[in-house]
Amino acid sequence: MFCRNVSVRRKKKSGSVPVYLNVYDLTPMNVYGYWLGIGIYHSGLEVHGVEYGYGAHEKSSSGIFEVEPKKCPGFTFRKSILVGETEMRAKEVRTFMEKLAEEYQGNKYNLITRNCNHFCNHVCLKLTQKSIPSWVNRLARIGFLCNCVLPACLNETKVKRVGRDGKLVEGENTKKKKKKARSRSGPLSSSCSISRLDNKPSHNRSISTGNPPLSSSSPSCPVRHRVPSVASGAKDQKPLSTCSALMNLNEGDALVDSIKEKLDSLSSLLRPCCIYKVPNKLRRLNPDAYTPRLVSFGPFHRGKEELQAMEEHKHRYLRSFISRTNSSLEDIVRVGRSWEQNARSCYAEDVKLNSDEFVEMLVVDGSFLVELLLRSHYPRLRGEKDRIFGNLMMITDVCRDMILIENQLPFFVVKEIFLLLFIYYQQGTPSIIQLAQRHFRCSLSRIDDNKIISEPEHFVDLLRSCFVPLVPIRLEECTLKVHNAPETTELHTAGVSFKPAETSSCLLDISFADGVLKIPTIVIDDLTESLYRNIIVFEQCHCSDKSFIHYTTLLGCFIKSPTDADLLIRSGIIVNDLGNSEDVSKLFNSISKEVTYDRRFYFSTLSENLQAYCNTPLNRWKAILRRDYFHNPWSVASVLAASILLLLTFIQTVCSILAL
Repeated sequence: MFCRNVSVRRKKKSGSVPVYLNVYDLTPMNVYGYWLGIGIYHSGLEVHGVEYGYGAHEKSSSGIFEVEPKKCPGFTFRKSILVGETEMRAKEVRTFMEKLAEEYQGNKYNLITRNCNHFCNHVCLKLTQKSIPSWVNRLARIGFLCNCVLPACLNETKVKRVGRDGKLVEGENTKKKKKKARSRSGPLSSSCSISRLDNKPSHNRSISTGNPPLSSSSPSCPVRHRVPSVASGAKDQKPLSTCSALMNLNEGDALVDSIKEKLDSLSSLLRPCCIYKVPNKLRRLNPDAYTPRLVSFGPFHRGKEELQAMEEHKHRYLRSFISRTNSSLEDIVRVGRSWEQNARSCYAEDVKLNSDEFVEMLVVDGSFLVELLLRSHYPRLRGEKDRIFGNLMMITDVCRDMILIENQLPFFVVKEIFLLLFIYYQQGTPSIIQLAQRHFRCSLSRIDDNKIISEPEHFVDLLRSCFVPLVPIRLEECTLKVHNAPETTELHTAGVSFKPAETSSCLLDISFADGVLKIPTIVIDDLTESLYRNIIVFEQCHCSDKSFIHYTTLLGCFIKSPTDADLLIRSGIIVNDLGNSEDVSKLFNSISKEVTYDRRFYFSTLSENLQAYCNTPLNRWKAILRRDYFHNPWSVASVLAASILLLLTFIQTVCSILAL
């Protein structure tokens, strides 16, 4: 049995057909050795338009294979020699080859006593009663006579695999046999995939029964380069058959080793990740909203040239922080090393920093953040030369960079560094969470520093916790299409009035009753878009509760146009620091794009009630009456006067009729 690698159209011929020996060079030295009558050659026998060859592999199955004449991959064609003619038909030749399959198995290949040239000579004697030219296999015969002085490596019986870099890779069995090498001869072979290398499609199929050969091999020396199994550039390639797959088994072993090496190099995850890279579909909507402008925290933006100016300030803050502790820098670094594995597990992307660089990042960035929060809460710690708090634009940019999801340190690192302070043990000292809340309250609206929250994953999670309910609400699936929720102008036309929910401590406390829609006050400024977008990314990638995404989606339904924004601004629900209502409408129209959410919607009941109110005709009529006839005192007086006049006219008409 053997493997057919290419499809060749065969024509039935009557009478004798020629038998050719196709000879290939395995080394450039054959240019000189050929004229001396020796050389290192591979040969194949061409008959009926098919070239048969013999190669080595590690399986106890046929080593005989077929290729397109004069195009055996991995070798340089030298010449074709007419050996003779045969009366055997193509089918008979094929049957004969199948009988030879048992004798010429891949694992029986031997450079000295059973190579491809021996195979061709055997077949030529059967088909033409003639031998191949003696110079083709002369080097093997010389090797047989000088077997006792040959190197031990020629006694190898294992096939050498060809690595991706073109070097031979030895298996474990080969290495063991090298140690136990004996003086008797053994085969040395190499593997190369048999396939078409032209632009024609390759057709591979297994012929006869049993397993096909894994590779073809050189007769006299290992092939030191890989031959692709599918021609590059072929436009209509068909899938490789089982035969071709087995022929590449040696290469597959190298692939398995490569994959195992990558699997072994994976570090164990000690905790779930919580710091993510922004998905591309969200980033392209507004890249600036996710990119730090002044300072980097964590590994994702570390080392960027435009952020290097702040590194000096970080080290100044680190020096000040150390002076406030009872610990030395060595102690802090030693403790920092104990955080490394947990901190690495917090990042969703692989961190390309070595251990020292990563620990340095944790210590420097964490100390800077703690010192920043301390100086924000205790102005006396700032000093007259503090360049961050002395510049309003700089402290605003630092605050903005602290709320970016890609620019985060794990909160437990910041907390552990804060615990190194002796001030922590003084009575009345706020916690690190309270310090962070009070710091963000200076730049962001609706941050309640009295709201008790559990330890967050990072600052983005902390801010999200300030906006959403502490206990997630279990939501039921709904059939409402969120984007069908009424717009503000439609609600206004239906008679809905808008009022700010002043006493609410949660952005999601939106209620509707008796035609009044109450929404917590929203302050829209330069930081709002970055804050909202980064919380959305965190919810999208990490949280099972998507309540903040539902909130921004609902606002996007309410605010479709500048007119919608104007209505909410006039009602006091939106405090617009951006300048005009068009900017507000653009913000909420785009902020929920490319966001994925399921059929559970936090505001499903509210949306259904609003839609039902708008669809009631009586509500619209009352709204029209109030808007057109009772919107100011003069309109009310006019309506009353007209009503009285109409009533008097009616009475006069009745009296006139009765007088008749």
